[in-house]
Amino acid sequence: DKRRAAYCLITAAADARARSLVDRAHVLYASAVRLLDLDDAVAKMDALYALGDLAQRLGRTREALGHFEEMLRLAWHLDLPAKGGAAHGRLGRLHGTLGAHNQALRHLELAGQLRGDGVFGMPWLRVHHRNMTAENNQGGYRLPDGGIASPVGRGAGRCANGAGHPFVCH
Repeated sequence: DKRRAAYCLITAAADARARSLVDRAHVLYASAVRLLDLDDAVAKMDALYALGDLAQRLGRTREALGHFEEMLRLAWHLDLPAKGGAAHGRLGRLHGTLGAHNQALRHLELAGQLRGDGVFGMPWLRVHHRNMTAENNQGGYRLPDGGIASPVGRGAGRCANGAGHPFVCH
């Protein structure tokens, strides 16, 4: 039966992923997602998350966007805000990778709202917010809490909490 086959594929995909067999895991998760119906929406969302992550690792950013967008649709259909927040977070990072900073910021803000603390409750996201809204400015940016974020180059900075990002928080 389709459902049993899908769950077997998910188990095999998780095993392949754990053994760093990324291409194999990608194929297996993709097969499982095609077999799962709305009755197994939570399992399908989990498989879509893994599939999107694997697509991103394989350099297939646009494909990964599609998987996280489908996960988001299911999360809203079933009123599962935590799953929606996870999807929004990944969509935000992927759009940022593609240079679509306005879309990235919108998704990241929604991810923060679904967590209950908003964008400015997450230090790493607060800094990314400033990066995306004023990325070409070479000066410092005043943060809502009064701190200053200064650009230091892509991925070079560390905030007080140790999260890596392209700014240093003062």
